[in-house]
Amino acid sequence: MAGPVYFRKVSEDPGTVRCAFGPDPEGMTRTLTMHKAPRTSAVDDDRPDHLALKASE
Repeated sequence: MAGPVYFRKVSEDPGTVRCAFGPDPEGMTRTLTMHKAPRTSAVDDDRPDHLALKASE
């Protein structure tokens, strides 16, 4: 069963957006960087787990 992933924008500049994410609103301890032009994203801690894959979709 899939669970939700919660996001909160941390910062933004002309090329990227950084968001905190986690399994619940109080547990957003990880960050994701989204690159605007190529529309790609990557988790900042390089931990490729299920939550990171859901967050980067």
